[in-house]
Amino acid sequence: MFTIENFLTRFGITLTFVALFAFLPLSYAAAFCVAIGFGILIFLSYLIGVQRKTSTIKEIAVHLGIAIPVIIISHFLGQLIFTVFG
Repeated sequence: MFTIENFLTRFGITLTFVALFAFLPLSYAAAFCVAIGFGILIFLSYLIGVQRKTSTIKEIAVHLGIAIPVIIISHFLGQLIFTVFG
């Protein structure tokens, strides 16, 4: 049963992101998706902190500290790929 719930949850979240790109201009959709992604990450990090009985702020900071550089590196890598192959 948990497998079905997991799939449906992931599918619903994915459809949210797809819908944003389908109905909004690219720049707005990208900004909204990043904001929603950060919101989900913060919420889940908070839950992890509560479950582990550790500092929720520390859990959130650790996960954001990983996510932000990944997003920045991905952005510049995408620009590099576009420049070389675009």
